[in-house]
Amino acid sequence: MEDTHITDLDKIEKLVFVRAIAFCWAYRTGDIKTQDESIEIKTHGRKAISIFRVGMDLIREVLLRKRAIEKFRQLLDCFGSQNREVA
Repeated sequence: MEDTHITDLDKIEKLVFVRAIAFCWAYRTGDIKTQDESIEIKTHGRKAISIFRVGMDLIREVLLRKRAIEKFRQLLDCFGSQNREVA
């Protein structure tokens, strides 16, 4: 946050809002994806990758892929229904 050098409180509020929405989107997408594919558990008892990271990787993959508009629509709709399948 300090690296942005933003001093206007309205702009800081908008930036925090956008980051919160992005976090929720990535977490929800990862949560939906891990319902079908479980995350590997390491020998120390922790997951190999976080739910957030699974979602973030999926969003990044879809955004960087050409002609993936249908997958992108599915990602945007992940908050609309509990039974939607992502990926």
